[in-house]
Amino acid sequence: MAEQELAELVDLADAVEARLTKDDALLMVLRSTATSTINDNVMH
Repeated sequence: MAEQELAELVDLADAVEARLTKDDALLMVLRSTATSTINDNVMH
């Protein structure tokens, strides 16, 4: 495989990883919010 193709694959992998990390952070926020809401409802 040519070096250029390898470089493009590395860039693509980095982009996918960045997107997954962002999605994971968003999921953590949503999960935390949902848990807080459930806890509030249980307390009241």
